[in-house]
Amino acid sequence: KVLNKGFHHLTCRLTGKPSFYVHRGSGIPLLGNGAFGLVDRNTNHIEVKPITGCNVACVFCSVTDEKRVAEIVVEMEYLVEETEKLCNQKDCDDIEIFLNAHGEPTLYADLEPLIKNLSKIPQIKRISMITNGTLLTPQKLDALKAAGLTQLNLSLNSLKKDKSKEIMGKTYTLTTVLRLMNHAVNTIPLVISPVWVPKLNDDDMEDMCKWVADHRDHPFPPKIVIQNFLEYKYGSNPGKQRSWDDFYAELERLEKTYNIPLRPKNEDFKFSKTKSIPKPFKKGD
Repeated sequence: KVLNKGFHHLTCRLTGKPSFYVHRGSGIPLLGNGAFGLVDRNTNHIEVKPITGCNVACVFCSVTDEKRVAEIVVEMEYLVEETEKLCNQKDCDDIEIFLNAHGEPTLYADLEPLIKNLSKIPQIKRISMITNGTLLTPQKLDALKAAGLTQLNLSLNSLKKDKSKEIMGKTYTLTTVLRLMNHAVNTIPLVISPVWVPKLNDDDMEDMCKWVADHRDHPFPPKIVIQNFLEYKYGSNPGKQRSWDDFYAELERLEKTYNIPLRPKNEDFKFSKTKSIPKPFKKGD
């Protein structure tokens, strides 16, 4: 009774918003909402979203935190149980988990045990995570790798301190992220994932491509996957979306300049289709 009362009066210390704790006894399913729980698109990649809320404020954010009225955190054991159920239904033994929170996953207190328990599920072969990196130290990254993390995807949008703060907010600490990157190239596969916003960080793409090219002789050569800025109904839209033809033409130019691949192929991500999972409810339920 006391716990139930507490669960209904939670507040996120970071954003000050009311928060919901989604646990095994809550009656709330983990499939069906894109912001938390599990997202399955009938492939061998499952998105796992344990938490909402973020410690930075990217000007291009597609899930603008300030527009969300409440935050959500999911019980670790519940998330692991439901992931295992989903894996058992997919009839596939080559599943990748993508920790892709609507916010910053390293804010999740149980991140390390979550990765450790997910890695014990037999069908799961890879666990990657996208993070802004500001809350990770080399030691924490080593601990996550030991728990089962197999790839670090870093949301990096500039290698200039002032520009980084302009894009990702005043709390963004580029020095922390650079220290993490220099450690990662000797430790774990690293993918830098900048969002290219026209007229905002055009020059920065050159800098990041050069950094990747300069570190290709390390034990874990980094990769870069540049994302085209997209306008979203509920997102922050600081600029106009570039046409896909122009975007790919620019990628081709950068590829030739730095001799690195920038247009990933499907096999690079090891995507494969899996059988469709019956949906337990319809929109509006």
